[in-house]
Amino acid sequence: MEPLYLLSQVAVNCYVMITGYFLIIKTDYRWSGVVHVVIQTLFYSLVFLLLAVLLKYDYSKTQLLKSFFPIHQWGYWFVTVYVGLLLIAPLLSRIASTLTKRQFQIVLAVLFVMNFQYLYGNVYAGHRTIIFFGFLFLLAGYIKIHGVPQWILNHRTKLFVGIWLCLTILASLVNLEKGNFELIGTAYDGPILFLSVMTFIVFINAKLDGRFCQVIARLAPYTFGVYLIHTNCFVNDHLWSLLPSEYNYPIIVHCVLFCVLLFIICVAIDFIRDCLFKLVRADVLIKRISDKLPQL
Repeated sequence: MEPLYLLSQVAVNCYVMITGYFLIIKTDYRWSGVVHVVIQTLFYSLVFLLLAVLLKYDYSKTQLLKSFFPIHQWGYWFVTVYVGLLLIAPLLSRIASTLTKRQFQIVLAVLFVMNFQYLYGNVYAGHRTIIFFGFLFLLAGYIKIHGVPQWILNHRTKLFVGIWLCLTILASLVNLEKGNFELIGTAYDGPILFLSVMTFIVFINAKLDGRFCQVIARLAPYTFGVYLIHTNCFVNDHLWSLLPSEYNYPIIVHCVLFCVLLFIICVAIDFIRDCLFKLVRADVLIKRISDKLPQL
């Protein structure tokens, strides 16, 4: 399970890096994106709260606060930090536009030391902080503006596999001692950072076309909804208890099938949400709110 677990952990870092890759050249505030994220998050928080009330679920005061204030109360830690990143993204982009390539490299080197878990990551930042997200944003922005060294591009697949295998071996050794993946699996600013960067580099240079690319493009808009649904404070408490305590097949088969089924169900739910938003013209509300906010 270690290889799949480690590979799944790159998702958060890569999502933030994708944001940096596309927004690094945008120096104006994109309020519509921020407002849409907030409204979609609030929608799911209140919907699941309503379902909890209707089903007479015994919820706590903490869950109630997270539902009404999902961003302020860390109802979704990723959204809380991600919204903050979107708010400072134009400032980061403007700073990046003034830097020479050499200056940009120095800035990234300093930020790496400040953010990497085994250097000063636990002192200045942390894997769930806006400082770390800002580092990922600028790192992807550097790749967008200045590219990747040719030797890395030439051997990107080998480097990706090599890092993946090394982390798998290290995770296995740690797992034998501690029984979990605390060293690598849960810290986005730990060694998993290197696998995240290589995964990002591999995919931005991959030539994807045909039917597969079309499917990915169709599903991509709903992935954020998948996150909001399955990590909701009411859903997450009971979701993984659905896995059986005994397995008739290898556990990896159960886990993969469960994750695929969960993804499909969540995509279907978010598709319905998207249709509802279109029906009530939520885009008009988002535009009105965005237009009233100050521009940089």
